[in-house]
Amino acid sequence: MQKALKIVQEYIDSGVKIISQQDIQIQTFVGVANIVKTRKKVFDISLAATSIDNLVSGLYTKNVDYFKEFDFLKIEDPLTEEV
Repeated sequence: MQKALKIVQEYIDSGVKIISQQDIQIQTFVGVANIVKTRKKVFDISLAATSIDNLVSGLYTKNVDYFKEFDFLKIEDPLTEEV
């Protein structure tokens, strides 16, 4: 846990913009949940909704397949050479 907290603190100290859920999160969440055709994990839908609410257009993730149906996000695997 200490290692994870250290990494988070390094992000905060670097000046990277930290996004969080907005007041409209539940409405955005429901909207995103209604457009997906496959069964998604609640966390994935919540992350997509948070991205929309914060005007984020893409995500880096190792789990690219989890987000393919969210066509409003550009999804890339940061560990591949294609990035």
